[in-house]
Amino acid sequence: MFKMKEKNGKAKDFDSDQNGTAGSTVLDTETGVAFSNGGCYDSCVPSCLQFRFASSSMEETYRAYFTRQKFDMLPVLLLFAFLFDVCVIILYVAKYDDSKLTEISIMGIAVLTNLILFVLCKFRLVSEWALANVMPFVIWILLCGQLLVHLGLHYDPLTPSDGAGWVVFFVYASYVMMPLRLLFVLLLSAVCTIGHSLMVGLLASANTKYMAVQLISNYLLYICAIILGCVSYLMSDKKLRRAFQDTRASLEVKVTLEEQKQQQETLLLSVLPKHVAIELQDDVGRSSIQNGQFNKIYIKRYENVSILFADIVGFTAMSSKLTAQELVKVLNGLFATFDKLAEENNQLRIKILGDCYYCICGVPDSYEDHADCSVQMGLDMVLAIAAVREKTQSGVDMRVGIHTGAVLAGVMGQRQWQFDVWSKDVTLANNMESGGIPGRVHISQTTYDCLSSNFETEPGDGDLRNDYIKARGIKTFLIKAPNLLKENKVLETLKVPADGDSRNEKGVNDEVETEKEAKSSLVARAQSARNVGNETEVNKIIYEALVEREHNSNISKQTNPITLNFKDADMETQFHCEKERQSGVSIACSVIIMLFAFFIQLTILPRTLASFLTFSIGSVILALLTFLSVGSNFPNTFPKSLVRFANWLETNRWARKLWAILVIFVLGAADMIDMFSCDVDSGYPSNLTSLYPYDDRCYYSQYFNFIAVLVLVGITVLVQITSVIKLFMQIVITVIYCVINIVLLPELHDRYDQFVYYDNQKGAYLVATKYELTATLLIISLALLYYNRHIELTSRLLFLWRVEAKNQKDEVYELRRKNEEIGRASCRERV
Repeated sequence: MFKMKEKNGKAKDFDSDQNGTAGSTVLDTETGVAFSNGGCYDSCVPSCLQFRFASSSMEETYRAYFTRQKFDMLPVLLLFAFLFDVCVIILYVAKYDDSKLTEISIMGIAVLTNLILFVLCKFRLVSEWALANVMPFVIWILLCGQLLVHLGLHYDPLTPSDGAGWVVFFVYASYVMMPLRLLFVLLLSAVCTIGHSLMVGLLASANTKYMAVQLISNYLLYICAIILGCVSYLMSDKKLRRAFQDTRASLEVKVTLEEQKQQQETLLLSVLPKHVAIELQDDVGRSSIQNGQFNKIYIKRYENVSILFADIVGFTAMSSKLTAQELVKVLNGLFATFDKLAEENNQLRIKILGDCYYCICGVPDSYEDHADCSVQMGLDMVLAIAAVREKTQSGVDMRVGIHTGAVLAGVMGQRQWQFDVWSKDVTLANNMESGGIPGRVHISQTTYDCLSSNFETEPGDGDLRNDYIKARGIKTFLIKAPNLLKENKVLETLKVPADGDSRNEKGVNDEVETEKEAKSSLVARAQSARNVGNETEVNKIIYEALVEREHNSNISKQTNPITLNFKDADMETQFHCEKERQSGVSIACSVIIMLFAFFIQLTILPRTLASFLTFSIGSVILALLTFLSVGSNFPNTFPKSLVRFANWLETNRWARKLWAILVIFVLGAADMIDMFSCDVDSGYPSNLTSLYPYDDRCYYSQYFNFIAVLVLVGITVLVQITSVIKLFMQIVITVIYCVINIVLLPELHDRYDQFVYYDNQKGAYLVATKYELTATLLIISLALLYYNRHIELTSRLLFLWRVEAKNQKDEVYELRRKNEEIGRASCRERV
């Protein structure tokens, strides 16, 4: 269950579905990818090797997201396969003869196949179902086939250690690049390693006396690669689960944010016109409004506007015939109808004063036909009241007065806000209504002058009924009533419903369409699903939100294309200062590599004093570094000083880099010192019949390079450093090993070649082991560099998502604060 802590201390529960059914299967309708939950998988994989959400539907949705994330890794794996083929073809061409033509042709076909698959996966030219269920196995079969073909055709004679370095990397790559469950990757790894062992065990024809020792050493390499792969898989799984939870929380925040915005808009629109509400909404919380009081004047002058006052005549008589509840229903329906008419006639309603309706045309937008709009509004109101008169069988009618002029319009009040208009023309319009005639629209001379020829008028004689009009000598007019056809049409359209519902059919349809459009957004759908408690739908929406985030991400625009650093220096600093929770685990992997390297040393290499010293010293240093790094993960167990140091180490970018560099330095130095401890001065024995593993001449020196592959993988596992630092470290390690192989200690590999190939007169067309091992390290290093860049780009993208979620939370809190201010300012008016 995942909970987000609100600022008020209340925990909001986002995971309501806790009763998932084991063994259930979900099929994502968007991708067609099926994922099983529970069942055999849980019983086959130890609990320490799997994370699960308590909610089954949430777990199923996450599996779809996890698989989708790994789709981007397939091109990386295919790139490795391509580089492997290119490397092998170069080795064939370097020692070309006619027998190599078949091998080159096969590898050429493999290169073309890899390129085709790379394009299909990189640009998503196949369905996501195929990417999840077909492509991983096709790529795995292709890679295994290429490796086995290379072993079978190239090496003559074949030895038990041939191809072990490639297998080590391929096993590790399967865990970090395959979009498969951990159990399936474990099974594929077992098949790959067992297949390689069977092939070299059955077909090896040279240096087989100590085959068991070599196979054990191979399996120590494989087991170490499998452990590192499982750790990387689980760290990636945990990070993606956290991103999934963050996205879920972010979506909840967006729903809350949308609710807060709607609430703020509703609060403002309940007392203010839309154009004022928009301006005031931007200013709430700023210096212009503090503690609900204005420091800014929201008043503007408008020319050429028409002001309409309308009063219900006979309201008291109608009240005597209806109950209070019926009266409220009739008035509510009538005034709601007036609001609809105001919208259609470009009117802005100012307020309702008892049974008086007060609106204006020309605020905030000016209209050349403002007089026509106001007159039409008055006529429609007269016709609308006729429906009420007919329904209630009373003498209720509408008296309408209109005047045209200029007004000041704006917000009044320091703490309780109210929108109103002021001017002498407003006062005159009010008197035009009181001096009017029930059932007629009464207009002034100014309005008459602005009126078009669409309306017929007659003398109004307002001065005879109102002293204010008489005192100012204003000539007035009455609009002649519309024809019967017009009246019947209007009455049919604007009929007041009996149940008090003020919405006509058109309004209802409009609202339905608006609601459909709103539901098309992820936020609205999530809000609806949450309200009805549909956890499965919520999780599906989370998956769609993650996909939408990927498509809309502009990470490439925000980062340097070479270093991947954020262009924003503050953002880059914030990224490096963010706590890395898995740093202790990644450093612990170096201890695992050191341990297995020592076991391999004991199994296949000389047991020298140097090997024991490097293992002892290196293990102590790495164990100490690991111990100091994991303090923050166990704050209640470790001393507070150690916890503070671990926290500082995880949040200080330079300390993390130096720590990681020290780890890799210890690993690489231990292996290299062991290489230099080998005896290179003694000559090659002429009567040698087998290569004794523990001879000081280090006959099996290729295993030093296989350990180097593990060191390169160890660099990749480190999460404390960026891809640039990893690039630097991998280049240094690879170059040093290449120099040792070719320049400093070439005798180590030459002795092996002399015995295995040249003494058997079968090495004329084989590339020297020192060059082949160097090429292997270069290809693996290139593949890991590409993978490291992708991983860092993903980490930076997840970081941006977390920053976005944090900003959204802050926005929610700010909106709540603003809404509280608006609520305090508008409560009196709303009451």
